[in-house]
This record gives sequence, C-alpha cells and structure tokens, in this order.
Amino acid sequence: MPRPNFAKWTAPSNDVGVTGGRCIALTAAAQLNIGDAVWLSASVTVNKSAVTADHLKRVGIVIGGTNLYDETSQDALDIGESAADANEKVFVAVYGVVYAVADATAILVGSPVAPSTTTAGRVRLATVTTDLVAGDTGKILGIALDANGGVAGTKIRILLSPM
Repeated sequence: MPRPNFAKWTAPSNDVGVTGGRCIALTAAAQLNIGDAVWLSASVTVNKSAVTADHLKRVGIVIGGTNLYDETSQDALDIGESAADANEKVFVAVYGVVYAVADATAILVGSPVAPSTTTAGRVRLATVTTDLVAGDTGKILGIALDANGGVAGTKIRILLSPM
C-alpha cells in the first residue's frame, strides 16, 4: 500500500484566524459534506458517525473532494456543501485551522472538541470524564477557536491537532 501523501492547503488570505493546514486524500464510504468530522474504517474509507467507538479512529474534517472538482474549500459559506459521494475522492484536513459544524453542546473558545455523539459529522464539547481521563483522548479533534453559544448547526473554527 502506498504511503499517504499529505498536501498543504491554504485560504487565499494571510489574515489572522483563516483556515489552512495539512490534508490527505482518502475515499468516502458515503456522501460527505464540507465540514464533516470523519473517522477511518478498516477498509481505509472515511465516514461520519455518531457511534462513540468510531470516534477513537477519528481522522479530521472534510474540506473538499470530487464534487468540488478535486478542490478544497473552507469558506464558511461552503460548509455543508457536498464534497464527495460514496467511493469518490475526499480531502480530509488532519492538521491546521478548519471550519466544522457544532451540535447543541455549549462550546467555548479554547475548549477541546470531539466528534458528536448525537449528530454524525458534527462536533461537540469534549468532556473531562469521558474523553480526557477515561483513556479516550484519541477522540479529541482539537480546540475550538470560536464559541457556538450552545446553538446546534453553528459553524466554528477548530485548531486540529494530531493525536
């Protein structure tokens, strides 16, 4: 199997807080949208899931793919747009600043975030008892750079961190 090739992507601006980082091209197991939090299956495909056990295999956030003409986008207006259908190429950010969609848990700036356990593809506030000290730290995607005020569907920026 070939080694993964991590590509650099940047937003067309040098302003503070814009998105950019490293991504990898993988295969979508199902239709995925820009901003979806995804995990890696044994068949080396990525998908979104609300199943806690899947979150230990988290990869990152979808930023592009076949449905975007093999381009990436992290414009806040593109979040939720289709990036790839099943068995198509999808670009997943693994390190850097990305937009994601929050669930209804209140996320504060600087808080650790993890994949949602209620809505597949969204992110939630990571909790000390179940994510940080329970041996499940692999679920943590990174830290929030924006707050969501507890409103589901809010687009927030996350500083993705490697495991």
